[in-house]
Amino acid sequence: MGRLEVYVVKTGERHLKDEGRPGWTPMAEKLMLTGAKNDLVLKNVQMLSGKEWNYAWSHESIGGNAGEMHLGVNLIVDRQTGEIIKFYNSPNKDPACGTIRFSVRVEDLPEKIRLHIEEIYFEDEFSKEAKQNIISAVEIKNTNTQQS
Repeated sequence: MGRLEVYVVKTGERHLKDEGRPGWTPMAEKLMLTGAKNDLVLKNVQMLSGKEWNYAWSHESIGGNAGEMHLGVNLIVDRQTGEIIKFYNSPNKDPACGTIRFSVRVEDLPEKIRLHIEEIYFEDEFSKEAKQNIISAVEIKNTNTQQS
């Protein structure tokens, strides 16, 4: 069993979680959110708004391990840049890429469903730039979701 790095989107806190054990250990360091300062962040925002994203979340079960009114979505991401390669549930075989899991809250509103990414689980090692690019894309996606 390893340790997962978890980023809590709402608070900006990072934690380490021991897999298979309850409880969180706060980390002192926080990542700075840069917004969409580069094309890669914009590309990731588009990925999080496109048909591949819709397919990925719509084929997940709500509840279970993810929690009440939550679902989990897995992504394959470039470890150095943070570019989202694809949404995927099978093991990653490319050593240049790693796995990230989103905890997504599902709000069943009249006439539509709203999704809000609450936590980002960095299941593998990623560069600081990669983490920042993923976090920035999620922040933008969540802001746009709230306005829709």
